[in-house]
Amino acid sequence: MKTNITTTNSVPANAVILSFNPTVRHQKIFGFGGAITDAAGINLNSLPPDLADNVIKQYYSYPNGIGYSTARIPIASCDFSTHPYSYSDVDGDFNLTNFNLTTEDFTLKLPYLKKALTYTNSTVRFFGSPWSAPGWMKETGLMRGGGPLKGPVNGQYYQTWANYFVKFIQAYMNQGIQIWGVTLQNEPNTGRALDFPWQTMYWNASMQRDFLRDLLGPMLDQNFIWGVKKIILDDNRGNLPDWADTILADPNAAKFVDMIGVHWYEDETKPASNLNDTYYKHPGVPMLYTEACAGWEGDERYPLLGNWTRAEQYADDILTALNNYVTGWNDWNIVLDVPGGPNWVGNTVDSSIIVNANTSEYYKQPLFFAMGHFSRFVRPNAVRVNSQLASSNPSLEFASFVNPDNTRVTVILNKDDVRDLGFNF
Repeated sequence: MKTNITTTNSVPANAVILSFNPTVRHQKIFGFGGAITDAAGINLNSLPPDLADNVIKQYYSYPNGIGYSTARIPIASCDFSTHPYSYSDVDGDFNLTNFNLTTEDFTLKLPYLKKALTYTNSTVRFFGSPWSAPGWMKETGLMRGGGPLKGPVNGQYYQTWANYFVKFIQAYMNQGIQIWGVTLQNEPNTGRALDFPWQTMYWNASMQRDFLRDLLGPMLDQNFIWGVKKIILDDNRGNLPDWADTILADPNAAKFVDMIGVHWYEDETKPASNLNDTYYKHPGVPMLYTEACAGWEGDERYPLLGNWTRAEQYADDILTALNNYVTGWNDWNIVLDVPGGPNWVGNTVDSSIIVNANTSEYYKQPLFFAMGHFSRFVRPNAVRVNSQLASSNPSLEFASFVNPDNTRVTVILNKDDVRDLGFNF
């Protein structure tokens, strides 16, 4: 809702009085960002080089852009690729002798990850997420669709899969990109469906626990002295707190857990109290929203240019998450085309920046500005603090923070109030 908003030291009749209490401190903020997918790279490559560079600058530069500080990277292909591919397609190559990055890495992902580094003074935190193991490692023999890896969780296929993570991190490190962390699996619950439309793989919480405890956790710690972070779940908040409970109840698994990854796709039906409950049960393990996008459901599964309703949905969800102890929020593809792709199975969605290759231009969507209200002003390592209204106003949502430089920030969303509002802090 667009209204005129002023701040004042006096108290006008229409004032909304918001008290800011920096002495009551809550969670530390990790940061905000998006995903650099094959689709993002394809669309950036369709622009003149100076415009493509400017898109990355708009996202990752600070203070000249909106100051993104994270980037999610699909480990090999996802639905926002032009086809399924892995880094190890040789059946039975348990030593991963034939592991190799692909053309997509060298032409679509790595160039833009490196550009992001230049605009963040090398402070951006990259985290990888796998959609599927190579088909020969899975019970179905296919990357497309669900199903688990072959054999027991401590068996040869799982050992090879853990080594696949190591090989990916080493390969990116050799290209100048240090991987800050990895999620164990993108949306593991989708792997229940053997006929799922695109690449996925099945895990339940106990499988993730055992794999992390016995294989992936030790292997990552042995190979990378900087301590690659391990993010469990990477799925919707309806899985919480149970998923975290199962893994963190085992101290030998819990010692390898650095973060809980959450997606937003059930947020309209699953209560935010799931996040709050998870925080109070496991206060030492931060939560991070690792994926969200607009236009993923209903009859409008594509970009809506200039749509502010979707921007309001983003802001509403981010504020709710932050007020329930989440430490950051990652958008999905940073760039898509006008139809919302490319996506090899037609799973088109919206994006914060849309590229029109026919006219060699890009459009900053309202989603971009919704993200920027957080990423530009609430900086990494800020701390959420208490704030409250003197009287209830259900039209307003807000969250307050103190940045590392001691600047104070309150982000306010006005959903319905049509009055001109004055704020007294």
